Amino acid sequence: MHYLDIPAHEARAIAKAETAPNVLKRTTIALAGESLTFTLHEYEPAGTSGYYYQEKFAKKRIVLHFTAGYLGGDLTTLTKKDYHVSTPFVIGRNGAIVRLFSSALWSYHLGIKGTAYGPSGLEDKSSIAIEISNIGPLQESGGKLLTIYKDAYCSLDDHEAYIKLDKPFRGYSYFAAYTDAQYDSIIILLRYLTTQYQIPRAFLPEEKRYLPSTDVINFPGIVSHVNYRETGKWDIGPAFDWARVIDGVQDQTFTPSALAPVARTRSLSSSMTEEDLDNLRGIHGDISEGSDGPEGDPGAPGFEEEDSL
Repeated sequence: MHYLDIPAHEARAIAKAETAPNVLKRTTIALAGESLTFTLHEYEPAGTSGYYYQEKFAKKRIVLHFTAGYLGGDLTTLTKKDYHVSTPFVIGRNGAIVRLFSSALWSYHLGIKGTAYGPSGLEDKSSIAIEISNIGPLQESGGKLLTIYKDAYCSLDDHEAYIKLDKPFRGYSYFAAYTDAQYDSIIILLRYLTTQYQIPRAFLPEEKRYLPSTDVINFPGIVSHVNYRETGKWDIGPAFDWARVIDGVQDQTFTPSALAPVARTRSLSSSMTEEDLDNLRGIHGDISEGSDGPEGDPGAPGFEEEDSL
């Protein structure tokens, strides 16, 4: 898909999500201690279930992903019936924060093979995953940049649409750029979740930020998918404005740009937290510190533990 066609695609995806029998509810969520709120789009797709587990676990870190897709397909993939590979949040290029299930619950999202990172499913349970809708790596061909699906994303003249790295990352030099609205929503959601779950607003040092390492299991803070996967994943490497996100998350206050209509400052009196929302939706239960995850098939035909997003 050409990058200029994505806004219309996302508008159609949101309209489809709002069309019965699907349900899309908008709720204003407050950030504790800040005069800042965001709009949460709760998506309940009709005719599908079983893409997450109804179990609460203590959360130690947040893992950033990108979808390698577009919002409409992202929502379909992440709510695949009985597949148990999903994330609680997806952030569209328009800045929309879509919640697929409560962040207190869990689903597989890391695709860890073996036990180097601990017992099966433990890292998936103890982390909160955020998917950012982004097509990911691009390949230059005849003055155009093609996606991994071989369709044209933009031309080399469309400088706002891509990032070119000085040094290739895992075989690619070009990556699709993120939008200002996405950066604002990423920062706001990270500020919210770190407060809600008392997760440190810490990031791996740059020399370790793009490398896989089992050290990540002892790091309480914000990491990305590449820290768990040596090959086959590019999310999220150096083609991302880490400095902007780190500053936005760690600064005492944050003011979103005017380009992110989903991020607003307003009175907190009419807002709620995600915990309030869970109580309203009937999501209860004790929080576990985590244990060995389900062995073998977690309910999805053809599922393998290394499957991920």
